[in-house]
Amino acid sequence: MRSRLRVFLLLVILVFIAHFIVSIDAADRLTTVLDHNAPMESRFAPSFAAALCALPLLHLTPLNSVLFALLVAFVLTFLRWQTILSLAILVPLLLLGGMFFAAIWLENRVDHGWNELAPQAITSAPVGDLVSPLGKESIDPVTAYLAKEIARADDSVDPPPQEVNWFFTVNRDDIEKLRERVPGTNDPLVLFRMQKILLVNALQTRSWSDVMAARRIADKMLHQSNHQSVLFAIAATENQLGVMRKLNPPAGATLPSFDPHRQLIDAIAAQDVSLMTISPPWYSQPYARLCLAESADSSLRQATLIENLRGCSFDSRADFEIKPRVPFNPTGVLNGGLRFVVRANRLLLDLEGTSNVLAIKRGVPPASSARCMDRHWLLEGDVLRLDPPLPSAPPFLPTRHEINERPSSRSSS
Repeated sequence: MRSRLRVFLLLVILVFIAHFIVSIDAADRLTTVLDHNAPMESRFAPSFAAALCALPLLHLTPLNSVLFALLVAFVLTFLRWQTILSLAILVPLLLLGGMFFAAIWLENRVDHGWNELAPQAITSAPVGDLVSPLGKESIDPVTAYLAKEIARADDSVDPPPQEVNWFFTVNRDDIEKLRERVPGTNDPLVLFRMQKILLVNALQTRSWSDVMAARRIADKMLHQSNHQSVLFAIAATENQLGVMRKLNPPAGATLPSFDPHRQLIDAIAAQDVSLMTISPPWYSQPYARLCLAESADSSLRQATLIENLRGCSFDSRADFEIKPRVPFNPTGVLNGGLRFVVRANRLLLDLEGTSNVLAIKRGVPPASSARCMDRHWLLEGDVLRLDPPLPSAPPFLPTRHEINERPSSRSSS
């Protein structure tokens, strides 16, 4: 019995050392791959190795190595060789089989869910050929000025600070090109910055055409196969609506009319399709398939939230995060559906408010009823307000607007 205990303790030490070294190596390889921003296909092998080393605690810690060493030493010391052989065959089969059938179950659920949501394919982005340096210019003063003016909630426009004037003086030629041509880039951040520049120009020149040029740029974001581009487009549209409220609309002026909920769902679905085209190494196939299925399932959950909560939900405080259950899943899981739907719901409400502001400027009485049954638009003198109001933290617009300049006193192009 004492000899068995000595063998057991020796095996514990040896297995612990071996497992600990392998765990460190797996973690180092995974860290290296992530630090070098390697292609997704190359991340599955080190992720799979780290996941195997993390069993049974699902964490790469010394305690995990201790438990693994105790378990392996006990099996090798106290069980018969027939049992050891059976375990050596059954445990990997059960592990791989569990991953395989869990992936199939998730894939079937995802297919059924997307069939119910019926997403549409993302159409191609408008072709652009303009290469402009404006997207990479430092525009912090321009951004701050635009945000301040939109938050004023009236028709007045303050003179821009000196640094903003200087920016427009230096970049006048590039801004003129941006007004007439569509940028060739599809980078949503660059496009978002460019349309801000045009909107500040619209405030200074009272130019509706500049707002339309900004709208053409934002439209490119709605043709990208990722939800972040749609969120940029929603924020850009809020900016545009804020500027539109300060201008005198020309005859035939229109407002943005896209469905932000549907755009988000379609973009998330397109991401899901792109995710499933990843081809991981053959030796990590069951693990990779489970990772992809889990990621696709999380995408479906967020899209379903967006569809089910479209309407008048404006509070995302109850938002929660889904955490990956598959250890070291390199494709991760999508979160933020509740925040996304609040952004989309608020855009439609701000669009309604802007429509009422422009109607008043055309001499047409605004609609008193709002898209939300528990709220109403009230016109009191020159002030249009939503009752009860909503917070206007950026990028959302104020739910009141003072029309302090008559249409006859303004000009627009």
